[in-house]
Amino acid sequence: MSFAHAAVAMGLSAAVALSGVGLPQQADLRVRDLSSNGEPLYLSPGVSGTRLLEVTAPDAAWEFPFEMIIDLSRLDGRISVVTESTQATCAENGSQRVCRGWLGSGGMTVGLRMTVSADASPGPAGTIGYRVRPTSGEVTDPNSGNDSGSLELDVMRRELGADMELTTPDVTGRVGQTVTASIKVHNKGPNTQMSYTLRSPHIADPAIQIVSGKPCSGSSSSIRCAMKAIRPGETRTVTIDFKLTGCPPAGKSFVVFAMEWVMEDPNQQNSDPRVDLHATGCTNAPVPEAAVNAVTPSPTGQAEPSPTGQAEPSPTPSTSIQPIASSRPAFAVAGWVIALAGLLVVAAAIAGWAIWRYRRHHPTRDL
Repeated sequence: MSFAHAAVAMGLSAAVALSGVGLPQQADLRVRDLSSNGEPLYLSPGVSGTRLLEVTAPDAAWEFPFEMIIDLSRLDGRISVVTESTQATCAENGSQRVCRGWLGSGGMTVGLRMTVSADASPGPAGTIGYRVRPTSGEVTDPNSGNDSGSLELDVMRRELGADMELTTPDVTGRVGQTVTASIKVHNKGPNTQMSYTLRSPHIADPAIQIVSGKPCSGSSSSIRCAMKAIRPGETRTVTIDFKLTGCPPAGKSFVVFAMEWVMEDPNQQNSDPRVDLHATGCTNAPVPEAAVNAVTPSPTGQAEPSPTGQAEPSPTPSTSIQPIASSRPAFAVAGWVIALAGLLVVAAAIAGWAIWRYRRHHPTRDL
């Protein structure tokens, strides 16, 4: 190769390098849900909902072609989806929707309009997945961690509510010990509970103190534990650490939580919001129930009033009372003697009257 040819080749190479023609360029392609807060999209039967997906490439030097693939394969038949965009062309491709367009540093949006069938039953309805990618070989995406996402959908029938079952424990520990209360929150359906909160009132009991909780926030005398999107059949556990700082007057302490929700709970009979905390090693522990119900004599030996207001005899009488029945035979004998004497008097009177009458009619006769 002559010197002239070499000079021409070097000049062309420099021109290509300066112009960037033929060299792959990098563009950080990103997609995000503008209205998402990490929660499912709740839709009612017969009602439509919309989400906007924003696509950007902030470091792109020029416009380049891209495509967004929307995956509906994990969505059940209760939901129909329509894609809408003024900056891209969208078409159906089996269980996918594919939107194609040109993207620069300004960004663009693709809208998803979802409609629930009127007779849909409540509960989770599946997930919509989406991802973006450049379609030109001249552009590569150096960061694949922000070019995809998903959207969960949930059918909601407010008139049916969500039956929330709350189970609280009895916790026992020594004075000075930190104990953990595990509270179970279970959704028995049929709807997803969008938000559920346990909140304690201000605790004035000096025998207990709140140390920490999960997922909770608060202080040593009150706490608030918030949960989101509890689906039918799911169980969440709230753990709260209490410190037993002293002996409670009644032998145990308790905390009654207030329950707050978005989806109405139609059955609150299966929710026990009370946590009992028992402290061992206390002299003022409660008397066992058997001992409380046992019948014991009065300390003074006096009779206790009966339910009818009359006194009952003391279980251990202080004096010996002779039975009244022991004097009955004497009274019986005296009665018989008096009755016999009366009969003799009557008989003598009758005999005297008979003799008088006989002599009156027979004066000359002797008896």
